[in-house]
Amino acid sequence: MNAQIFTQDFESSSSILDYINDKPNDGELSDISNSSLVTASITNGALRFTKTGRYPSYFYRTPGLPLVPEPTFMQMQFDFEVTNNDPTDDLDASLKRREIPFYFGPNFDASGTALANVHSRFGLGISTTEGNFYLKILDNGSTKSEDFSGNQTITFIVNNSGSMQTYLAPDGSSESIGDDTWEIWVGTTKVFNDVASKNPDLGLGSFKFQYNSFLPMATMDFDNFEFKDFLSNPVSGGPQSLVHPHIWVSDSDKQDILDNIAQYDWASSMFNQLVNRQATLKSIHSSNPSFIISRIPDIPGDRTVHRGRLNTAAESSFLYYLTGDEQYAQLSADILYQYVKMLSVQDVSFEFYSSSNFNHLIPPRELFTRVAMTYDFVQPFLKKGSTTVYDIDSDTRVPFDFDMSQEAFEVMADNVIDLGGNNSNHPVLELPGALYSVMCMEYDAVRDSYFDKLLNGAANSKQPGINWMLDRFSEEDRLWPESTGYAKFTHALFLQMMNIVDMYKPELNIIDNNKDLLESIFIYENFLYPNGLTMAYGDIGRSFVDHAKIFITVLKIADRKGYTDIRERAISTLKRIYDREGGYNPVIETDNLEWQNPLQLLWGVNLDPEISDAGEPRYGTVKATHAGVVMQRNYSGVDDVENGLMYYTGGGTYVHAHATGLDMELYGAGYVIGPDFGGASNGYGTDLHEQYAVSYAAHNTIIVNGTSGRGPKTNGNVTWQNIVDPIVLEASEPAVYAEPIADNFSFSTQFLDDNQNNLDQQRTNSIIRTSPTTGYYVDIFRSISNTTNNYHDYLFHGLGDVMQMKTGDNLLPLTNTPNRYQNDVGDDRKQPGWRWYSDAKTSALTADAVSARFDLQFDNKYLHVNVPGGVNKEYTSALAPPTQEVSNGYDNKDTQMFIMRKYGEAWDEPFVAIYEPSGNSQSTISSTEYIYNQGKVVGVKVVSNLNGQEIIDYVLSNDDDNVTINLTDLDINFTGRFAVVRTQVKTGTTDVSLYLGKGQELTFIDQTITGDTDGKAYLEYSLDYQLSNNQVDFNDENIAVYPNPTSGAFNVNVPSSYTSLGFEVYNVQGQLVKSGKKRVENGKVNLNLFDSPNGIFFLKLDLNKPVYAKIIKN
Repeated sequence: MNAQIFTQDFESSSSILDYINDKPNDGELSDISNSSLVTASITNGALRFTKTGRYPSYFYRTPGLPLVPEPTFMQMQFDFEVTNNDPTDDLDASLKRREIPFYFGPNFDASGTALANVHSRFGLGISTTEGNFYLKILDNGSTKSEDFSGNQTITFIVNNSGSMQTYLAPDGSSESIGDDTWEIWVGTTKVFNDVASKNPDLGLGSFKFQYNSFLPMATMDFDNFEFKDFLSNPVSGGPQSLVHPHIWVSDSDKQDILDNIAQYDWASSMFNQLVNRQATLKSIHSSNPSFIISRIPDIPGDRTVHRGRLNTAAESSFLYYLTGDEQYAQLSADILYQYVKMLSVQDVSFEFYSSSNFNHLIPPRELFTRVAMTYDFVQPFLKKGSTTVYDIDSDTRVPFDFDMSQEAFEVMADNVIDLGGNNSNHPVLELPGALYSVMCMEYDAVRDSYFDKLLNGAANSKQPGINWMLDRFSEEDRLWPESTGYAKFTHALFLQMMNIVDMYKPELNIIDNNKDLLESIFIYENFLYPNGLTMAYGDIGRSFVDHAKIFITVLKIADRKGYTDIRERAISTLKRIYDREGGYNPVIETDNLEWQNPLQLLWGVNLDPEISDAGEPRYGTVKATHAGVVMQRNYSGVDDVENGLMYYTGGGTYVHAHATGLDMELYGAGYVIGPDFGGASNGYGTDLHEQYAVSYAAHNTIIVNGTSGRGPKTNGNVTWQNIVDPIVLEASEPAVYAEPIADNFSFSTQFLDDNQNNLDQQRTNSIIRTSPTTGYYVDIFRSISNTTNNYHDYLFHGLGDVMQMKTGDNLLPLTNTPNRYQNDVGDDRKQPGWRWYSDAKTSALTADAVSARFDLQFDNKYLHVNVPGGVNKEYTSALAPPTQEVSNGYDNKDTQMFIMRKYGEAWDEPFVAIYEPSGNSQSTISSTEYIYNQGKVVGVKVVSNLNGQEIIDYVLSNDDDNVTINLTDLDINFTGRFAVVRTQVKTGTTDVSLYLGKGQELTFIDQTITGDTDGKAYLEYSLDYQLSNNQVDFNDENIAVYPNPTSGAFNVNVPSSYTSLGFEVYNVQGQLVKSGKKRVENGKVNLNLFDSPNGIFFLKLDLNKPVYAKIIKN
């Protein structure tokens, strides 16, 4: 069908005003310019432009409502004649421009036309010869035609259908035209053939003639316009099939909501709150409608007042839906009418509220949504023949203008589509404002056209579409790929939108096909620390933990869709949430930004009493792959808020990421005690945020050579690109979501191939529990530059009022070093960000074992830190800016810094630190020592003392899965990545735990365990004898070494029953430095280390069972 979109012969009136309408019918233009220098008139039944001076003019047509379906194969035909040709070229004679551009595209207005908004164009040229004109291709080589004279019919054909098309040509022949090309005829002569379109991704349906001021003067007549679509019959508007309300709920849902109100306190409470909030306003409005309506601000106007007025309209519309009270409907309708009057005349780029710092993200979330939702609930009232609304301008009651409301919804939808932001969560946040508006568009064809744009994304728009959003979720974990808080609330909001779309268009199966998004959101319960705060990687605070509203949505969807398993999980999760919050006491309030408060009532499902309140399993290991994050926890069940242990490591490039390297955050003693800085939104744009919070110095990481930072700009965008290269989880036990094999041990190893800073890092972390109320973290952090290893700085931020460092029982001597961290790499962010440190005090280089203690004096909590001796390092204490959103006022106190600097590489001799959160000022850890093999640190020995019971843990950590170490002095052989050997000497026996976290085999003395297919194994058993201090120092009353430390000579006392004694001496690298056999005289053996340098040695005595001692030579 050849559908006429516009046709006009200018015979019906001699006034140009009769041919103009900003919402044109099929015989009207949108506008025709008219001025003293370029007059427009209807002369001899034609539209005439008479140009007598240098001034611009135009006419254009843009449909008032979108053409549905959008035209794709168009013909524009008109008669044209030019007289009074000015032979003078344009103002710039060198250009000799004489062509008036004729544009075709999706929409035009009176302002100048950007070529980016033009699908196709041709030039209508004014010849220098009187009465002649020509055509010109303005793109692709600017080819010019011969001259034509007199009154001629010009026929322009353009194809944007996606395939080759044919048409009946002016000469009576059948012509073909390729996709995204145009051709043009004068009379029966084809002038140009298959010319490529300027912007083929754009739509058609509008046209514009733009007679620029610099073009020659002439008189031009246009007549007999015919603009038509060859393929379809587009209509503005059309059939209407919507039944309201239908966005959040429908009439069929009403009885269930009323039953909840009648039966359950939570629902009746919310209903009564709604009544209490709006009843007085309803009464006032009934007698004095101008009271409220006159207090509605203009657009733009005060944001808070707009939100409040629209919230009144929306809540009153809910009450009309639930009660049928038309006074509530009248209040809603009158407010709505004032808003649609204001919105319908706005430009697409309008600003809803007045602010010097207007943010486009706000109106679609908190204002557009309320306008649309009010209409959806009150539309049945508006459709009644007797309904009128109050018009403040005339102070009278008038019929509601539905055409005006449809224009308002288009303005709001177009605002989101044209002005939003891509490649982040912005399209999701703005989607409700557009989606709710579209779902209020009464014309089915128009609504379907807009909905398609929201589903699939319109070309070159700022709203990439729901399908893009579905694809944006991470492939492995199905999480929204941003920082914790942003990801969580974006995910939750998108589930709401999915539910709405599924109710509107069930044939899309959007929920059935993406059920995993319902399941994956449960993981955020596992991101909560025992004290209720959340892991805070990237921007946004750790107190963003309002999960109840998330799972109200999940429950509603599962209940509606019949997903029994998810329904029970949601109910159990909500019960656990309500338990930790002291019950379910919902409050109706005026939300800002995301507007979901009413859904507690409208989507509320009562919780089945027989379902458990256990909530989600507390997994030992979970991860967020897009952020490189792995989390591990160990809860004993004994006051987990105080005694629970939980950490994460990670880093990555994602929206709202920080430059962290391989970061770590620790929980203990009721606090996020070793915190990441955080990134609350109230700091955005400040120097603190832009130079410190988002840089390495704010995180528990390693800075190499003083220069670690994010990568360079890419495509002009530095913010969310090249921040941290992908961090890979190389191994963990338990595996993600798996059951642990041991109550007391777990580990993870993460690897960073850092191309931004040209280095490799590997971080192995373990939770070691020593009792239901005690335990510690092991952090083994390997780092090596691929270029120069000048030095590595290991950073740890801890909460506390003071932090002190010791060697043995003595304070570690520190010297003021105010300039130690006053350097940066010279960029705008001043990376690595440590100029923000203050009060730096540094030790001399030392190989001594060092301990530190962070004192939280608010409630006498402590974090103990132990670093083994044997590797030279410098230690620094410093103050960093207060950590955001931590407990008990520590967000207002400087953060205590514990910093280690190692010169040279830090891979074979990695940083090793033991962290023990505690309610006691005395650590249970009595000593720590490196474990060496062939010159490499392969682990750490940790000795704990709990109420007189000594526990010794040999924590073994290789840098690869297939490394074999033979620790003959410890009677340990191990092939694999991570293992722990634990011994507890008891009277006459020794309890042994063998933990193989990842490996092939672990042997201790004569017992071997072999890894399963995942490389894990665990065994507990008892030796029927007592290990002598479990192979380190002798405490046996019959064995003693003295003096120790020694300057060289020392004696060993052994039982007098021995006549000779074999011995071996090893250095800390595991190398044999001395061996032999000595005669025992009077229970004593004399030995010496005169030929060895000062340091730490291990003595092995060949008694019935090998016995070991540590010897210190100084």
